[in-house]
Amino acid sequence: MSAGRPKGSTAPKIMKDALILALNRAAEGDDQKQINRVAAMLVEKAAGGDVQAIKEVFDRVDGKAHQSIDLDATVSGQLKVTTIQLVALKVDDEPLALIDQSSDDSTS
Repeated sequence: MSAGRPKGSTAPKIMKDALILALNRAAEGDDQKQINRVAAMLVEKAAGGDVQAIKEVFDRVDGKAHQSIDLDATVSGQLKVTTIQLVALKVDDEPLALIDQSSDDSTS
């Protein structure tokens, strides 16, 4: 097991490796890689109006849209606010580190 991976996460890594190998193989009777065929099929579905395929293409090209939450509240007494931001650092889709950036702000 590699450093940084939670205990028991070997199976997903094995499946990921198997999928990567299969996608990098040449298609039968063709010298084009399977990954290129899969990408072409996804783009064709998106161009044909498949909303899920369109979303997948945009998520892969532009990255997933960030979500934000607006909060408007009135509080009497003491308020403790905790902000947590998790930042995942990746290189070639392999996690390098997960950084927990937390801060506590107290307001009276």
